[in-house]
Amino acid sequence: MIQLRFEGAPNAETKTIRSSRFRLDGTRVMNAKGTVVAEVTPGIWKVDGRCATRWTCNGPVSVEFEFDDGRKRRQSYPSLYGFGAVLRDGTEYLAMLDGEHWRSFQTRDDLRAITLS
Repeated sequence: MIQLRFEGAPNAETKTIRSSRFRLDGTRVMNAKGTVVAEVTPGIWKVDGRCATRWTCNGPVSVEFEFDDGRKRRQSYPSLYGFGAVLRDGTEYLAMLDGEHWRSFQTRDDLRAITLS
């Protein structure tokens, strides 16, 4: 079980969502059941009608990058951070949301989805 913790302004309420996995598919974040639990618009995450500027996922977290051409790459990270439309670990940028699709920072290739487990 992993969790995403969404945070906003200093006095705003945080929202924590738990699931065995999360899938970042375009502007949506879905849990293991396929239910949309959050959406991102330019720089703002929306969860249960509340706005958040960032989320954290403490790990270790296994991440599967699924490229548009069908390739997949799996890697483990100690933790992940979503800030605005950027996905990063503690030291490097991993992907960014470009319009309605994610793009790998390392290869600049388009991603079909990113799965956290």
